[in-house]
Amino acid sequence: MNKFIAPVLVVLIIVSAMYYTLYEDEKAVKNMKIEIENAHISKIRPEYVVLSLNTTFINDAGRKINQMEGNFTIFVLNQSIGNFSFRNVSIPAHSNKSINIAINIYYRDVVSAVISSLKEGKATIYMKGYIETKVLFGLFIYRQYVVIKQQENI
Repeated sequence: MNKFIAPVLVVLIIVSAMYYTLYEDEKAVKNMKIEIENAHISKIRPEYVVLSLNTTFINDAGRKINQMEGNFTIFVLNQSIGNFSFRNVSIPAHSNKSINIAINIYYRDVVSAVISSLKEGKATIYMKGYIETKVLFGLFIYRQYVVIKQQENI
């Protein structure tokens, strides 16, 4: 009987430790804060401008966030006006990391969105996308979908 209980307990302890690690890794991503500190136009092209955002990711958790990536689209009244992505951002536990994010904003889309906003009398601005990172010692990828929405009356 003891020969059966000992292996089962070892397997149970290993599975519990793996589940705890996975849970804590996911919780660190969910509780991460993002602050935008500075925005400026870094390039002007005939079809679009590049808006650069100095963005700080704050990890208050006791777990490192490994190789985080994100991909977002910016909308005004359900019309895409630009997109941005970032790759390979790792944030140690109880720390933060600042990166520069470039957003391509296309003139034709902005003009169309502004006209629609004026017709509606309001501007619903939102970002839709995801953040993903490797969890459980890099064995799995955890993806967190994000929608940030704000409505302004004109």
